[in-house]
Amino acid sequence: MVRRTVEAVCADKGATGGGLQGKLEKLAEMKIIEGKLTDWSHGLRALGNEAAHDVNVFVNAADVQDALELGEALLTHVYVLDARYSAFKARRAAPPSNASAA
Repeated sequence: MVRRTVEAVCADKGATGGGLQGKLEKLAEMKIIEGKLTDWSHGLRALGNEAAHDVNVFVNAADVQDALELGEALLTHVYVLDARYSAFKARRAAPPSNASAA
């Protein structure tokens, strides 16, 4: 399900066509994800491939927890952090008001 969530993020952000590896690279090229999040996403993709295609691979609880945490981090980065950053930039670009804030 986490892999499906990653696929949905790719589709939502316009990183379509090809396999998940290419879609993740497209997200990186588009600067939607970067650095550790890109690496982590590829790690999850590889784990998902192993789990789906290699009957000798055992996915343990720690792997599942890692996948869930990656899914949460990806969603937070792409949707929550981006929205908060955009709101911050908009406030900073607005003319100053007389209201005090810290």
